[in-house]
Parts: sequence; C-alpha cells; structure tokens
Amino acid sequence: MKTNDAKKEKELKTLAKDLTKDKYFRNLSITIMLFSILVISLLPAFFSMGFLLFTVPFLLLPSIFAAQMKMRGAALREEPDYKETLSIFTAYFVAPWRGVYRAFRTILFTALLWSLISTVSGVVYLGLSTSIDPAFAAAYDVFQAKAESAANSPELMEFMMDFVASPEALNFERFTLGVASGLSGYYFIHSIGVSSLTAQFHFLFDLRAQYLDNRIFFQTYRSLRSTIAPKYWKYVFFMPILYVIGFVGAYLIGSIYIPNPALLPLVGYAGAGVLFIFALPYYWNLLIALGLYFEIPASENIIWQGKKAIEQMLYTPGVPKEVADQTKDTVATLEEILAKKKAQENEPPKDKKENGDPQK
Repeated sequence: MKTNDAKKEKELKTLAKDLTKDKYFRNLSITIMLFSILVISLLPAFFSMGFLLFTVPFLLLPSIFAAQMKMRGAALREEPDYKETLSIFTAYFVAPWRGVYRAFRTILFTALLWSLISTVSGVVYLGLSTSIDPAFAAAYDVFQAKAESAANSPELMEFMMDFVASPEALNFERFTLGVASGLSGYYFIHSIGVSSLTAQFHFLFDLRAQYLDNRIFFQTYRSLRSTIAPKYWKYVFFMPILYVIGFVGAYLIGSIYIPNPALLPLVGYAGAGVLFIFALPYYWNLLIALGLYFEIPASENIIWQGKKAIEQMLYTPGVPKEVADQTKDTVATLEEILAKKKAQENEPPKDKKENGDPQK
C-alpha cells in the first residue's frame, strides 16, 4: 500500500511539472492578463475602499475562475479562445459554478478577521510604543491631555486631525494596517485556493455532477481535509512565501513614496500579485494533479454526500419531487462512473510493445 501511495505521489509531482512545462508561456499570458484585472479591481479603491465590494466579487473572482478553467483547458491540450473565455467568465454566475468560491462568506470572514487583527495589533503597538518609544508616548500624552480639555468642543476634531497627521500616528497606522491587511489578505487568497481545489472535484465525473449542490463538494473537502491538507501544503508551501515577500516588499517601498497609509495595502496586494504571475501556472496545475490524486476517495465521498442530500430532501417540506429525482438519477450515474474508474485502476498495466506507447 505504501509503495502504491509513493508511486501515486511521484506521478502527482511529475504530472504537475509536465503540465506546467508544456504550456508555461501560454499559461503565463493568462496570469499576466489576470494581474491586469487585479490592478483594475484595485484602482477604484484608491478613491474609496467600498469599491472593492463590487470589483472583487463581480470582476476579480470571475476572472480568477476563468483563468483557472482556461489553464485547465490548456493542460488538456485545448486551444485558448476569446469567446470561450468570455463564456467561462459568465459561467461563474450560473450553475454548477455559482458559489464555487463562496464569495460572500469569504469576503465577510476576511473583513471580520481584518477587524479583529487590526484591533489586537493596534492595542499591542499602543502598549509597546507608549512603554519603549518616548516620542510616541509624549505625542500620545499630549493628544490625551488636549482631548480631555477639549471634550465636547469643536477643537477636539482639530486635535485629532493633528495627532493622526503626526509621524508617530502614521507609523501606528502603517503597522496596524500592514499586519491586518497582510494576514486577512492571505486568508482570502488561501480560501480561494481551497475553493479552487474543490472546483477540481466537479471534473471527477466529467461535469455530470452539475445538478449536485456546491455544498456537497465543500463538504467532501471538509471530510477529507485531514488527508488532503498535508499534501496540499507539502506542494504549495511556496505560495505563502511569495505572498509575504511580495506584500511586505511592496508595502515597505510604498510607505516611502505614499503618504496615505490607507493606500499601502493595495500596493502590497499588487506586489504579491506580481510574484504570483509566475507561480500560478504551476500552482493551478498542482491543483489539477491533486484532484486526480484524490480521485477515488473524493468521488466516493461525493456520492455519499449526494445520498445524504437525497435523504434530507425526502424529509424536507417544500422540496420539489423533481429536484430529489434529478439528484437521485445524478448519484446513480456517478456510481456507474466510479465503478468504471475503480475497474480501470485495478487493471494491470498494458504492454507497450503490444499495444503501442500512447505518448508517441
């Protein structure tokens, strides 16, 4: 069993490298286009961060989905086509792909995480700086004294603006924004990455599982997380490293030239995006290989989750009988496909001399 696992893992690495090597520059053109869309998505935020609530879910995420699917198509020797790319972009908003990245949940959790980290990092920075930085402590004491004396006075706002514009307060903002935006930004990227891996499960049955709820595929990942996660991190460890280098480097350089700390996270994200341009072709091909590596256990779990969903439908008032029947027929079809896959996996390897080498 261990020998078989080692062989499959070797095949996983070989497949990811071969897929990347074969179409790397074509895939690179896709990621460069994706980076330009990232920049377009971030630019409105220089005027108001609220624009991100529109550009991220309605422009950036569908573009990431289209790029991922086009890269999968390139791996399968399909020629890129502009009209097809546009149809993939719009497919993100309809079944079976609608909700594949759990955009609302991911954005909400990212915002909550940002709020929590910014609060904690702000308290930590404030506590340390007032203890070890005399300049910050003096500026903060002056602000507190003025704020107390001018409470409920129009001058209070003036004192606050003066303090916020001081070098000590700007350093405070740079630190808290950098830590909160950097960590929450990586959480967002990691969540999209996990969802991208989950999207590969749709292809295990040649998209014949399209009538199954997306939650079934996410539940499959959760059920197999303890098995999938170690392999995932073993091969994608370079992504968080690239993110830290790109984000921190761009953030620090931006802090020299950009006076407004609120804009620095956008510069940091763009910096991470620059490094991701060259890594995404290999990363997404790794996800394809990982999807194939866990093909049998994931397929079995999807079928099991589908059967559970059917049972719940039977006892849930208001669920149309047609929906339950459609799900039942889909699960039956998936069981047939899985049986054929297991039979193929257990077949002895064919003699290349007799049957010809398919690679030639």
